[in-house]
Amino acid sequence: MSSRTASARTLQMTLVLVAAMMSIIGSLGAPLIGTVAQVNHISLSSAEWMLTATLLTGALATPVMGRLADGHLQRRVVLFALSTVIVGLVMAALSRDFTWLLIGRSLQGLGMGLLPVTMAIARSHLDAPSAATTIATLSVTAAIGVGLGYPITSVIAQYFDYHAAFWFATVMIGITLVVAIAYVVLQFIID
Repeated sequence: MSSRTASARTLQMTLVLVAAMMSIIGSLGAPLIGTVAQVNHISLSSAEWMLTATLLTGALATPVMGRLADGHLQRRVVLFALSTVIVGLVMAALSRDFTWLLIGRSLQGLGMGLLPVTMAIARSHLDAPSAATTIATLSVTAAIGVGLGYPITSVIAQYFDYHAAFWFATVMIGITLVVAIAYVVLQFIID
């Protein structure tokens, strides 16, 4: 295997990792709604705002991030989004009231805009057949990630409290950020 082929495979795997982790983070809150409502002494409909806030931020961020990623800012978009998601996860993990949890979940929504960014990176840095395969894989990965988020979150919340689910996600996104810096940023995307 040539070094160019190995580099392309590494980029593909890194992009899939980013997409999978963001999908898992997007679905992180749904299994926690009942627990969050009970612990914070709020109604279920109020607790559901932790999903709405994430989706709202994602809906607002996705077109902006996608547009920025079409240009020369791909590296900065990836780093900024992953870093912001980590800040949001830490806020949610440390939250002692629903307001801080909601702010943290809102920041996590920025990660939802990374799916089109990963697709733009694949399109920009891979040959046409590899880019097509990677983009298809990213689409499937997004769906699978959401499906994985529910049981993972449920198991963690069952044996610990809901804060532990956010700490687990913080570690996972931290690893993803390190991998993204090592492979996407340093090797492939030079501003």
